[in-house]
Amino acid sequence: MTQLFFSGPPIRPLWSSRRAGVLLALALLAAVPLSRAGATTIIEKDFSSICAEADLIFAGVVRKVESRWRDQARRSIETVVTFTVEERVHGVSGSEVELAFAGGEMDGLREVVAGIPEFRVGEQVVVFASSQPSISPVIGFNQGYFRVEGGRVLNAERAPVLGARQRALTVGDSSQTERGMPLSEFLAAVRQRLAESER
Repeated sequence: MTQLFFSGPPIRPLWSSRRAGVLLALALLAAVPLSRAGATTIIEKDFSSICAEADLIFAGVVRKVESRWRDQARRSIETVVTFTVEERVHGVSGSEVELAFAGGEMDGLREVVAGIPEFRVGEQVVVFASSQPSISPVIGFNQGYFRVEGGRVLNAERAPVLGARQRALTVGDSSQTERGMPLSEFLAAVRQRLAESER
């Protein structure tokens, strides 16, 4: 018979109540089917793709952000963002655009979807969007959302857009927002890209 001797603190039994609880919780989590868990995969898009996939492109100001129940059973929330259009670039005819995004806050409940931009009333933006219903009508979740601060264009992460040539957007460091492209130059680059894609 082999005997093993250990020096040091006594070993606690494996099935102590605390460990048993942890192991039971892990076993239950492992039993949950993976199909119930959801994840969002966001594919990075270049400047050409953002322009090509958008059927609504405009510069404007966020006028209203309002959450509501998406269905009568109150199982999900959506947020409707109303924009006052300052400059129409593509696909926009009226003076206002309304876009509905998944998530929001109602009756003390908050639903958050990763990657969806958070709009604030009064902020100036450039939006590339789809007119079709979607979790996020903004192209590439937040890739088609640009802030305008001090007349300069920033991406969704508040990094300045330094250039928009061919397929790529050149982005700078977020500490240098004053270096962003002027709004008029950015919109001119968008129009040029759209014209080139129609040839």
